[in-house]
Amino acid sequence: MNKFFLLSVLCGVFIFSSNSAHAAQEDLKESLASDMQYYERVIKPAGKSAQINFLNRLIQKYETKGIDSMYLIPVEENLRLLQQSEEKPAKDLDDEIRKLEKTIEAEEKENLRQPKRNSQYQQENWTGNINIYFGAKALKEEDWTPVEEQDEAGIAFDFKEQHWPVSLVVDYSNSIGEGTFYYYGWIDCEAKLSELNIGIRKIWDRNLNVRPFIGGGISFIRGEVTYSSGGYDLGSISDSGTGYWIGGGVYWTLNESFNIGLEMKSSYAKITIGDWSGNAGGGHFGFFIGYHY
Repeated sequence: MNKFFLLSVLCGVFIFSSNSAHAAQEDLKESLASDMQYYERVIKPAGKSAQINFLNRLIQKYETKGIDSMYLIPVEENLRLLQQSEEKPAKDLDDEIRKLEKTIEAEEKENLRQPKRNSQYQQENWTGNINIYFGAKALKEEDWTPVEEQDEAGIAFDFKEQHWPVSLVVDYSNSIGEGTFYYYGWIDCEAKLSELNIGIRKIWDRNLNVRPFIGGGISFIRGEVTYSSGGYDLGSISDSGTGYWIGGGVYWTLNESFNIGLEMKSSYAKITIGDWSGNAGGGHFGFFIGYHY
């Protein structure tokens, strides 16, 4: 069980550090918003020169603190426009404001004439994740010795429309364990377990880089145990069961589309192998890589 304990510790450390980084970014984001309110209220009326100086210092301040560069994009855009523009007379500014108001009014009328097209665009605005999972599965020791520790691999999908509060989840995994036990001679044993999990997942995506999640749903598990001795096949027994699963983890998304992360999950479904009945689910620990869209 040492490798499962180590994986559990690594998962905990990763999630703790990810949440800490997320909290730090949220604090910096709130501080930047407060500074921009001060800019709108006090600095902006003071003129172009004061605005440029203030925005330059603001960018340097938050770059030093390590804020995510995406939060500085509006500040940098304001600075660029100021540096490219010239001070204009009040009359010219009034003319530009009137032109802008006419443009906005025309766009609003166009949107009202095309509600069907806008609605269709929103319906097609989907987001989700496709990941490949590698890890380990721990079964109940007294029921599954000597195959209670298994290697596991699988694939997982989650998807939703942008305004949905939760995502739909479908994942499939296979695990395998091998061992030997004594029963009137040494018997080689191989256990293969397949899981299909369907359910929902809540993903907290306020920070686009670090996104914790939890989920749960229905689990369909099939188990097969094969016996052999001295190179002779002694047969196999299989069964299937339905139960539930629950789990959580964290996505770490790089360049807005490349996923890496960790997941911990527990599943339960009762099956019967010969004279024995018990849980074919267990604890799942591992990491994944994949694509976010």
